[in-house]
Amino acid sequence: DDLKKVLEHSSVRDCVKIVALHHHLFQVNMAAGESLRCLEDREQLLDICRQYGVQLVMHGHNHLYFIKQIENLIIAETGSCSICRYHHENKAGKFNLYTVEDKAITQIETWRFDNDAFSLWKTWTPQELPSV
Repeated sequence: DDLKKVLEHSSVRDCVKIVALHHHLFQVNMAAGESLRCLEDREQLLDICRQYGVQLVMHGHNHLYFIKQIENLIIAETGSCSICRYHHENKAGKFNLYTVEDKAITQIETWRFDNDAFSLWKTWTPQELPSV
């Protein structure tokens, strides 16, 4: 109900809407026999996001790179930008930059830590994102 109140408020009605939360929305299998649970009320959250035109849900928790799309909703986790030297592509330090034009996310850049500095690793448009 609190999220609905925020998204219904007149001051955000015409803004790009981004929701940030800690836990991920989809179950992630880390290793054999180990898994991390997702939000139990994710369908309710996704329904609210769709209803109020949220364009991006950012989350953390499992420190693994994840970026996909459900309809017009981008779901993204960059992992952790503070993990610098890690030899697994999915766990190296990363962060995303989002380009917003005309009240829409038009591009996502993922920067990854390599050779003592961050460099551009991947560039996406929302249309190029894989679906969940």
